[in-house]
Amino acid sequence: MNTKIFPTLLAAAMLLLTGCPPAETTQQTVVYDPGAVINGVKWATRNVTGFRDFVADPIEHGGFYSYEEALRACPGGWELPSERQLDALRDTQKVILKWHDQPAGFSFTDRATGQSLFLPASGYRTVSGAVVRDEYLDAGYWSNEPYGGISGYFLPICDQYSDYVGRLIEDHADNDFSIRCVAAR
Repeated sequence: MNTKIFPTLLAAAMLLLTGCPPAETTQQTVVYDPGAVINGVKWATRNVTGFRDFVADPIEHGGFYSYEEALRACPGGWELPSERQLDALRDTQKVILKWHDQPAGFSFTDRATGQSLFLPASGYRTVSGAVVRDEYLDAGYWSNEPYGGISGYFLPICDQYSDYVGRLIEDHADNDFSIRCVAAR
């Protein structure tokens, strides 16, 4: 039998027998991320895009996620950071923090190992709008810990207030922020 005809015949038979076309067999390509250890925590060096994948380039902004979406968006082997892990990025005894204008965002460099990561100033979206706000000026990165029933904690970064990496604050869980994963425990 001609091997070029066989897949067509198989698809026709499935449609005839089940009434459904054959399922697509495309496979999602997951971008590999080697990670960087900053203050004892292994961080992904890229933001999440879509669900369960990383952006191709570490300076890309990636997607925006509500708190509930963020809880399940990290690729396999990665998870949202805890409050403690996010807060460890702010420890200037062990981490060098630096704002960059081009591309806009903060770099975090481990003083002991020299490894670093970059968090782009990707902006955010509020509950009420689909418009990205403050892109290239600030960003928020979700933690895995909820605050009350309607909020989650996130790490704010911005250049508007003296190159600011803020303390963790809570925000409405339906606001959309970026995601930076850590290695799963």
